[in-house]
Amino acid sequence: MQVEQRPPEQAEFRGQSQVDEREMPKAVSKSRPKINTYVYKLTTNQGVSQKGRLRALNKEQAIALAQLGQPGSQVERIREVKDLLNINLGGKAVKTAELLIFTRQLATFVKAGVPMVEAMASIGSENASRAMQDTLREISLDLAQGLPLSAGMDKHKGKVFPQFYIDLVRAGEITGDLDGVLQQAAKYLARQEETKRKLRSALSYPIVIGLFAIFAILVLLIFVLPQFVEFFKQFNATLPLPTRIVLNTQKFLTTWWHVLLLGLGLVVVGLVMWTRTVPGRYAWHRLQLAAPFVGPLVRYTIIERFCATLATMVKAGVPIVATFQVIIDGSRNVLFKDALGKVRDAMLVGQGISSPLAATGMFPAMVPQMIKVGEDTGTLDDQLNQASDFYAEELEYRLAKFTAIFEPMMILMLGGVVGFIGFALVSAMYDIYRQVGV
Repeated sequence: MQVEQRPPEQAEFRGQSQVDEREMPKAVSKSRPKINTYVYKLTTNQGVSQKGRLRALNKEQAIALAQLGQPGSQVERIREVKDLLNINLGGKAVKTAELLIFTRQLATFVKAGVPMVEAMASIGSENASRAMQDTLREISLDLAQGLPLSAGMDKHKGKVFPQFYIDLVRAGEITGDLDGVLQQAAKYLARQEETKRKLRSALSYPIVIGLFAIFAILVLLIFVLPQFVEFFKQFNATLPLPTRIVLNTQKFLTTWWHVLLLGLGLVVVGLVMWTRTVPGRYAWHRLQLAAPFVGPLVRYTIIERFCATLATMVKAGVPIVATFQVIIDGSRNVLFKDALGKVRDAMLVGQGISSPLAATGMFPAMVPQMIKVGEDTGTLDDQLNQASDFYAEELEYRLAKFTAIFEPMMILMLGGVVGFIGFALVSAMYDIYRQVGV
């Protein structure tokens, strides 16, 4: 069964948008025919049997999509299945690492001049993520209908592709430098993934120590102390104050643990619900920035991300106001979101970036100063990249400092609790011995 693998209008699509999405007829950009789900069995030219599932407009298109990227393959069996829940698996969360790999692969294919539909099929066939595979199949379907790549990605906005990523791709299509823009996006994603890795690495050890401390204390309360309680009862002696504190605490915790657990759960649920309100969200984000040790980490993470995102999008040619709007929408801290909103409003009346940014008081003086230099010399992206590099290094230093302080604090706390329990038990035994001896 021989099926044309790509429509004629898509044959010369080499990673550049042939039609500006904003100028497309509404019937093309907004309406979409019903997409059906098909399962198929395919035999490659090496005789290997493959099974899969995809979504297409009709059976012929499903066969074409199944054969894409596998020249000489034959579809042995294909049938439509009912998608009762109409679930779009491509809309499931895709990790940053998966998006990074996809971006690097796509940049390579675009630079080599591979047609976009074939590039999507090839990348999808090698991707281990089911969510990404289904997403790329749907984008291939959109490309086959004549939509630009950015328009196809926009249908998966927020779930697979962030808004800034879609805007970068759209800018690359308009300027004809899609491979260069994808390389910039890959560098940005790699930097963000590295920052996340450092955060996880820095926090993992303190978390492990904390969990071990909780586990050790629970073992003492549940298994060790009850044995001493029975031992002390045999002598009917007056126990010292530290021992009474430890035993009463153990009795209280073992008796009312379910009430305490329920109360803790209610407190956590209440705090989560409170932080979803406007006053609670502002208070929580203000507390994050003001907290000792943690506050600088949160602030430098936000600033590094701001500089890196702005530099990437400015270099790609995305309009500066649209860039700011993307950064504002993607900001997780409402205080910074409000500050950047004021900067955007000031930009709309011609005040530039540096002065309004300095007026917010949310950024260190170095950031607006470097932005001003970039505005005056026309090297805004270079200055922002330098600022991003500086705050990435500063964040790494702060993480190391936080870990160096937090680890001994946790060890001291664990040692203090275990030591107090041990002192209480030993002092009780000496006191009992003295009383019995008298």
